[in-house]
Amino acid sequence: MNQFIDKATPLVLSLFLSVIGIAAALITEAKDILTEPDPTKRKNMAWTLILSALAPNLCLGAVSFDIWAITTLFAAEQKALTLYNLTGKTNAIQLLLVCHLFLYLMVLAWGGIVRGRSTPNPRFLLESCLGVLAVLFCIAFQCY
Repeated sequence: MNQFIDKATPLVLSLFLSVIGIAAALITEAKDILTEPDPTKRKNMAWTLILSALAPNLCLGAVSFDIWAITTLFAAEQKALTLYNLTGKTNAIQLLLVCHLFLYLMVLAWGGIVRGRSTPNPRFLLESCLGVLAVLFCIAFQCY
């Protein structure tokens, strides 16, 4: 169990940063949400905000994982590289970073330009899939 905790800590910390980003987005818009008198509309506004902030923050969390992996690859001792299964993955982390940046830009473009926040019935499926894909890339990178 301790080995699993040691290996999962970097990804869990990056996902925790994603949750902080979602909470920050909710806090930023709290004034507008709280001034709405209808509780149902207030709930819908909050859920829309949370779902629109989820995918970009998952992608940013994945990029922070990449930064951790790059730092560990170039600065850690052999023992740490073996513990985190990073030995010989220098080229793979570069590809992973490019993929994560591409996913992040796709999420921003789809969310901000194509869908927009003013849509009465927003759909978050594509954005959510891209955000989850970014996290799955992190898991696959560390496991294989």
